[in-house]
Amino acid sequence: MSPILGADFGWGFANGDESANGFTLGGSAGVQMFRTASTQMSVELRNSVILDGDLFPWSNALAISVCF
Repeated sequence: MSPILGADFGWGFANGDESANGFTLGGSAGVQMFRTASTQMSVELRNSVILDGDLFPWSNALAISVCF
């Protein structure tokens, strides 16, 4: 197993009771398993936020990926 750390920056929008759009900041942390095999698996926790004045909508996700 190997640790995974990541960061991202971009533009995003959200619609709901109130809408928001603006720059986004995000990060992720997790583990990658079976790195030497032809099929690999990773488990990551991802978080991101939209920077929009008074509103700061958050997104949280748990991602389970299979790479082949």
